[in-house]
Amino acid sequence: MKLILFFTLLIITSSAIIAQDVKYRLVNSMGNSRSILTFYEDSTFVDHNSSVSCLADENGNKQYTKSEVQGTYVEIEDRLHLKPAREIIKGYSDSLEYSVNQVVSPFFVSNFQIVEYDSLLIFFSTKKLSFGKPYKPWDNTLISTANSINYYDGPISAPMRTIRLSKKKGRRIIDKDIKKVYPEAYRDYILDTPITTNITSFREISFSNPIDNNKGYRTRYLVTFDKGKKDGLKPGMRLYSTDHKSFRNSFVLEYIFESTCQGVITVNQRNKEDVLKSVKYSTKGE
Repeated sequence: MKLILFFTLLIITSSAIIAQDVKYRLVNSMGNSRSILTFYEDSTFVDHNSSVSCLADENGNKQYTKSEVQGTYVEIEDRLHLKPAREIIKGYSDSLEYSVNQVVSPFFVSNFQIVEYDSLLIFFSTKKLSFGKPYKPWDNTLISTANSINYYDGPISAPMRTIRLSKKKGRRIIDKDIKKVYPEAYRDYILDTPITTNITSFREISFSNPIDNNKGYRTRYLVTFDKGKKDGLKPGMRLYSTDHKSFRNSFVLEYIFESTCQGVITVNQRNKEDVLKSVKYSTKGE
């Protein structure tokens, strides 16, 4: 009996120690995927990811994938820099299981900036990559979150990588007043009032063969707008069409000049006419 009690106390004590070792735990769920990124007090981290495929194998078995990235991190003030060491991928179905050690994917998000706002601790990724696309300086969640606030010109749901600091219930909401605690380099991306602008020119810059019979030929256009830096526009801001309600189009601004700005859009033959007839755009989408 004493031996059982000893081991019970040992398990409880060990669990308490493990719980105390956790500094931050970020849980994301979307559809059939789930991610748990855990930062420990000893400067190590583990990123667990799991997903279930909608498709079964040839025998009708469900497909599952789990990956785990391990490494260390450095925390300097409000910034976290992750140094991944290795990635373990486990894939299995109802009848098969395999495990693979590999080099960590180059798309692994390794930099975060922490912002505390209204009982929330928000972890913004400062380098967000997309598969098949080159990295651009504005590819991060600080700018995409600002674009969302501008789109609604008001409150939005907080990003998924958010920790609640209190037991306050309800939705995790952020509003324009987050601007006062936003990192200074990105503060002006949150606009006090929407910016409206007009297209002054479309210029074709490339043309490609059809990818499939449905989409047809695709053309890339460089589009110029009549407002720029002096009006408050910045690289990475998104503009939405406002004069063609049946077809909503948007641009990410890439080149900002003093009085004008430019973005690139890819248009397929099927909706080319709809895209080109929209000339009025705004940072506010609704």
